Amino acid sequence: MDKEEALRIDFTKKYGPIWKERLGTLEFVNLAKPGLVEAMYRNDSRYPRRLDMKPWKVYRAHRDESLGVLTHEGKEWHRARRTIGKKIMPPREVAGFTGVINEIVTDMIERLRFVRDTKGEGDGVVPDLQNEMYKWSMESVFKLLLETRIGCLKEPIPEESQRFINAVGQMFASGQIMFLTSPEWFRRWNLKPWRDHEAAWDYIFNFAKKSIDDRLQELSLAALVEEGGVVEDSGILSHLLASQQLSMKEVYSNSCELLLAGVDTTSNTLAWALYELSRHPDTQERLAKEIEGALAKKDRCIPEHDDLQCMPLLKGVIKETLRLYPVVPANNRVLDKDVAIGGYHIPKGTMIGSLQYVMGRDPEIYPDPHTFLPDRWLRNSGEENQADGRVSSFSSLPFGFGPRMCIGRRLAELEMHLALARISKSFKLRYHGTEEVFPAIRGILVPGSPLKISFRDR
Repeated sequence: MDKEEALRIDFTKKYGPIWKERLGTLEFVNLAKPGLVEAMYRNDSRYPRRLDMKPWKVYRAHRDESLGVLTHEGKEWHRARRTIGKKIMPPREVAGFTGVINEIVTDMIERLRFVRDTKGEGDGVVPDLQNEMYKWSMESVFKLLLETRIGCLKEPIPEESQRFINAVGQMFASGQIMFLTSPEWFRRWNLKPWRDHEAAWDYIFNFAKKSIDDRLQELSLAALVEEGGVVEDSGILSHLLASQQLSMKEVYSNSCELLLAGVDTTSNTLAWALYELSRHPDTQERLAKEIEGALAKKDRCIPEHDDLQCMPLLKGVIKETLRLYPVVPANNRVLDKDVAIGGYHIPKGTMIGSLQYVMGRDPEIYPDPHTFLPDRWLRNSGEENQADGRVSSFSSLPFGFGPRMCIGRRLAELEMHLALARISKSFKLRYHGTEEVFPAIRGILVPGSPLKISFRDR
């Protein structure tokens, strides 16, 4: 377990479900019970505020770049979210991406076999599995968003694409150092964390801009715009351009932010799901049978969007993975009014955090909380997700809640479900590590050590 999250569990046991914490220059009120978290979200404003992505904003101001849906606040955030959301939030629109997602998953399956057979040690283990998951999610989000392939699943990977992957990692690592302090101070004195952060963002923006500009040359906007509407089968970039609601600066910045947000959720969650399945062969076999049965009903080899409703265990595996390993350990809000939560008066402007990781490991909320039990999410399983004496949906909110819930949630879930279904159908997984893998925080929650998993063809 990451030391920071272990401390938060200890502090919650010591001080109760609501307590105050200082991290660098920031002060938080932490909430660790579903009823308290619900009170926080129920007091959201029309334009909810989250903790500032200060290093990102300082870079944008320094380079005169626009903010995006993750960094904007107020009406500008709402305008960007409304424009983007029309393409990636309605279930019908999301279902339309099934073919693109399956195309990338097919290449990922082939890539896993290639790496296993050519770079492994003959035991079926895929070397550096986390990096392979990252390459898959990067390739997928580029295709979904910018409507282009960047070769992350090729051998060798194009140098420019590898540099982009490296830049994303460098951006998160350098930003974490400055996040709890003052990025303006680091920039003023041109210190190494700032130089690394600036160089990483420069490459991210330049790479994304080139991809967008190349795609623009292939598109005919006149064919996309039909009396103010958008062609139904257009991709996300085409939708943003045809909507005419965002400037080109905003198209660039929002594309960069969606690329970054879309990669980490899917890659880390899928990696953790494979880790848990590799250690629970009974669940793994039940899942494979569920998938085969659902596909047999429609005489299919590859699952489609409408097949997922017949795969409750598949969905349970993803939910249980996100309970144990939420990508972001804590969601937060800055409320615009005084509120009373848990009997305490909390002034407006206070940073409030819901401790997703802590609640996910709380035995008062989840029986046997450290055990991987996807069945707890199935109907009539006999398991109860109880909080404060009643069933609560606020005990596990890995994508957040309300108007500022993760805008790409449905798309991320579709990617993870289709990818996990195909992997489960194609391979038998087995864990070859000698010790349990614990999470670590590197901006987000990631596996703290290599995932040594073998992939044997079924």
